[in-house]
Amino acid sequence: MTVLMARLAAVFAGAGAAAGAVAAALAAAVPGARVETSPAPVRVAAEAQALTEVVTMAAVSVIGGFTVIAVLSTLSLIAFGRRPELRLLRLAGAGRRTLRLEAAAMALTGLAVGAAVATVPLLAFSLGVARTVPYLPPVPAVVLVAVVAATTGAGTLLPARAVLRGRYPGSGATGG
Repeated sequence: MTVLMARLAAVFAGAGAAAGAVAAALAAAVPGARVETSPAPVRVAAEAQALTEVVTMAAVSVIGGFTVIAVLSTLSLIAFGRRPELRLLRLAGAGRRTLRLEAAAMALTGLAVGAAVATVPLLAFSLGVARTVPYLPPVPAVVLVAVVAATTGAGTLLPARAVLRGRYPGSGATGG
């Protein structure tokens, strides 16, 4: 609000003594306001910037958590629906290693497609606003890859565990 008042004072008053009179009138109109006739660029205080980063991280974490829940439930439902196929693969000799390779391929595909989809708007926004390319620090990148790998493993391997538990698909708790 201070910057707006200062710009109004500069626009309406022009230069000289009239600018001081308008600034004094604006300061009197809004108690506690500071009116500057030549405002400097607005800088965010370090405390406000730290709070903004915390709030942003919390919002991104909540969105990421909801995404993990959605992906985990979708992968689990797909794995439960594939039980007959998994039994047939088990009869053909496939085991846990095959499913681990499938889960790894799924995670790598998800990371590649997600990176490709995110690159277009991030690149456009970053070049348009900051005139730089987007940058993801190493620690968040590793955390992102670990979350994707854990979500894919939990969504595909845990539901299929019962099918692959016994020596033959027809034996054990799942029946057949």
